[in-house]
Amino acid sequence: DKRVLIDEACSTAQEFTKLYYDCLDKKRNLLSKLYMETAVLIWNGSSVSGNQEIQSFLEKLPASDHQIVSLDAQPIHEEAIKGQSTIMVTVAGIVRFEKKPSQPFCQNFLITAQDTKWKVVSDDLRFQQIACTSKLSWFTNCLLVLKNKSGFKVLRKKRKRHMLNSTGGPTLQIETQIKMSFHNPLER
Repeated sequence: DKRVLIDEACSTAQEFTKLYYDCLDKKRNLLSKLYMETAVLIWNGSSVSGNQEIQSFLEKLPASDHQIVSLDAQPIHEEAIKGQSTIMVTVAGIVRFEKKPSQPFCQNFLITAQDTKWKVVSDDLRFQQIACTSKLSWFTNCLLVLKNKSGFKVLRKKRKRHMLNSTGGPTLQIETQIKMSFHNPLER
């Protein structure tokens, strides 16, 4: 059923992104194992093909520290991919490269099941431009969700204010905290 597919996609995306960014930040020598042999990477406009070439490209980057701000996952309709389990993963966050200021990024992955592992088919990263020079501020909503038989219930919602100061270092402030609940739209 559709809800199960979405739940599985979200769970897989969380596990995958944790593994991917841990490897990218701490174990780049293992990155080729996360990509299919024919994978394609578009890195801020530069194209690289093949898992070994992608690993070589990423190993040349300065040391990094990625912080994920948001994550979304959608299963790809089976008819479009001939029954192959495939998920589109969209990540937004902040990356800080060694000796460089932090900068926001957006990264899209298309991952597919190969044997018992998830592999990247396509990876597209784009750095986001900062319009102002001294401070960038944006909000994200973080939900603590409880799933039960009657649907989902949001136990706590936090609105977080993220700011990049003039040195590029991220700061985080919790703005508000409210309680709310809602009905799961996937249940009929």
